[in-house]
Amino acid sequence: MSHPLQTSSTADAPTTGGRRHRAGAFDIRNVIATLLAIYGVVLVVCSAVLDPGVNPETGVAKSSADNLWTGVAMIVVAAVFVLWTRLRPIVVDDAAVAAAETPREGGDHR
Repeated sequence: MSHPLQTSSTADAPTTGGRRHRAGAFDIRNVIATLLAIYGVVLVVCSAVLDPGVNPETGVAKSSADNLWTGVAMIVVAAVFVLWTRLRPIVVDDAAVAAAETPREGGDHR
């Protein structure tokens, strides 16, 4: 059984009617990339600006390297998500969306 909202991974696919466009900002990969990038930048800035303090149990100064490397890793993963979105966009067919939203006559509306 095929789903009426099937998406294609190529933007050059022939159309059978209706307008086709990329999901863009509504693609969940863009949302994930944005959040990871924001958190990564915050961690990198915190590693440079904030004093990590002293470990209360041992009295040894803490290192901010953990924040730096975690932030850099999050920024790299965000870049991978953006690259993935650019190379394999989700293409939405407006005709299929409209057909899926139209109620069927005599059908079961659960």
